[in-house]
Amino acid sequence: MASPARAEQGVAGVRPAEPIALGDPRLREVYRQVYVSLELPAEARSSVIGITSAIGGEGRTTVACGLAETLARDLSVPVSLVEVDFERPALALHFDIAPAPGLCEVLRGEYGLAEVARPVGPNLMVVTAGHVGPHPARLLHQLATHNPLDGPDSLAGVVILDLPPLVNQSWSALAAGIADAVVLVVRAGVTPAGVVREAIARLDARPQGVILNAPRPSRFARLFGRAGS
Repeated sequence: MASPARAEQGVAGVRPAEPIALGDPRLREVYRQVYVSLELPAEARSSVIGITSAIGGEGRTTVACGLAETLARDLSVPVSLVEVDFERPALALHFDIAPAPGLCEVLRGEYGLAEVARPVGPNLMVVTAGHVGPHPARLLHQLATHNPLDGPDSLAGVVILDLPPLVNQSWSALAAGIADAVVLVVRAGVTPAGVVREAIARLDARPQGVILNAPRPSRFARLFGRAGS
């Protein structure tokens, strides 16, 4: 997936003094801030964090990968990255692994979730989208109504969902509903403010974190407020 050449990250009011290049150690600190700011269930077998955006091309998958890789380094619990973007899957290419079997095969009852989780690094597993077939919306509905992450074959530890964009995909908000917390990625200066508002309105609740991937994150401050507001 193409990555932005430069990114300044604003997380619910966090604003660095200068642009942060992808791969900079400071970006890992931003991912840590995202994680610690989320209200996650303390007693659950796993905590599920959904990474979404209003539209495609905002850096959502890059953020999901970066968050997963950072937490895998930092935490003593397993971390799993699960691809739920069935329209534009990218994790197989990013991690240089086979694209299938994956989540779609699990939803069709062909595999268990643990069977399709592939180790890609210390403490990190990846579940690709798999072979989607002609009905991705039907599979997203299946995910929302028969969530395999709630079953006996669920993944332990922290689970990061690379969710589809919220606008123009009818079942995206339902898929986001399986997450304990949702982080919205916004590319400031590219994504119209009205589209961001529409994306937020599609969620059952306000996103618990926002990453602004752009030179001027303050432009969107009126949409999200400051940290803790």
